[in-house]
Amino acid sequence: MTGAGTGHEMDPDTVRSGAGKFPPAGDDLKAAGAALKAALEAQGACWGNDESGQAFAKDYEPAAKNCTEAFGSLSQALKDVAKAVKDAADATEGTHKDAEKVIKNTGQV
Repeated sequence: MTGAGTGHEMDPDTVRSGAGKFPPAGDDLKAAGAALKAALEAQGACWGNDESGQAFAKDYEPAAKNCTEAFGSLSQALKDVAKAVKDAADATEGTHKDAEKVIKNTGQV
């Protein structure tokens, strides 16, 4: 589709196809996060339980938890982006088709 006088082109099918690549990437990201979490848990508290180990753990443990949880959030965000991109392609295509109908109905084509 080309916008009037703008030279802008958008192929809704290509855009929808591109949007379809986001959810699998999100799944891969979620799997990577799960693998990271499992690896970190397998290591256990390797910093020890002395004063310096406790000081390290105080900051590290919440940060590690936030990091691994972020993978799931990013995965969902990619799925949300995919839906938004697909919806935008659908809306653009629908608007274009509606405009064609209006022009045909007014006899200007």
